[in-house]
Amino acid sequence: GLSWLEKDGLRHRVFILASSFLYAIVGLTGLSAIITAFIPEAVVLPILVFVGISSYSQAFEVVKKKYYPAVIMASLPVVMDFVVDNIAEGKLQGFLAFDPGSAFVGLLVGCVFVFIIDNKWLNAAITNVVALALTGIGMIHSPGLLFTDTYSPDLGFVAAYSVLIVAFLVLHFIKFNHKSFEKASEEEKRWKWLNLWKMPRPPV
Repeated sequence: GLSWLEKDGLRHRVFILASSFLYAIVGLTGLSAIITAFIPEAVVLPILVFVGISSYSQAFEVVKKKYYPAVIMASLPVVMDFVVDNIAEGKLQGFLAFDPGSAFVGLLVGCVFVFIIDNKWLNAAITNVVALALTGIGMIHSPGLLFTDTYSPDLGFVAAYSVLIVAFLVLHFIKFNHKSFEKASEEEKRWKWLNLWKMPRPPV
């Protein structure tokens, strides 16, 4: 039957992929408007709050402590989006640039910080290239998409991503902090093996 799903956490991966596929279908086909028309907002919001808090707390449980800053930074664009939607018009203008595509921005910011923590400068540069491309087509930092009347990307972010791409590429080619990171990784692996050998053997 479905016993193959139990192997190597495959069941968890299948659940995530199926959920992502379902959300993509609902979002891309316009079914979300139909669903929200039948389900009252007062019913959905508490569920979303519970799911959000559970997911956020789980993020700190499944990642290593060194990635905590990345988790926090990844959530800031979404928080800024919430703040912008719940304040008087014209206030906090600096937050408005994070409003369009805040979920994408959060993912990109989180990825960049993870790569910075791991000293993977090339990956950080590539992430900023993706961010620059998304800004160029209006997916983030723009009220509308490319070839629409509301297309107006924030040039400040275009400049920032361009500078970061160059900076991370320079860090990659000079191998900045590469040796110290490799030393720390080797030390971490060594302690893992030592702790593994110290674990008591399971009863036969």
